Amino acid sequence: MAAEHKDLLVWLTQIERFLQRENFLDAMARARRLIHEAERRLQASPDDLQLAQLAALGRARLDAASRAFEQKNRAVAEKRLSGLRSSEG
Repeated sequence: MAAEHKDLLVWLTQIERFLQRENFLDAMARARRLIHEAERRLQASPDDLQLAQLAALGRARLDAASRAFEQKNRAVAEKRLSGLRSSEG
């Protein structure tokens, strides 16, 4: 990757770390920033394939983080609900 996109690569690495630690909100926020910045730069350099790839990776990571966040929240809600049911019985 070109040196001018190094900051976006750092962000992508941070997103991966956030996902590994199940820090989904930070992963989603950083992915949104990455997408926004890559798309902003693409307006100035529409033929930059590396920027297009970074934007696509950002969108994929945002989608993955969103799905994981929803799954985790659903599991927590189900656990709470089953705890409530068992305390009622």
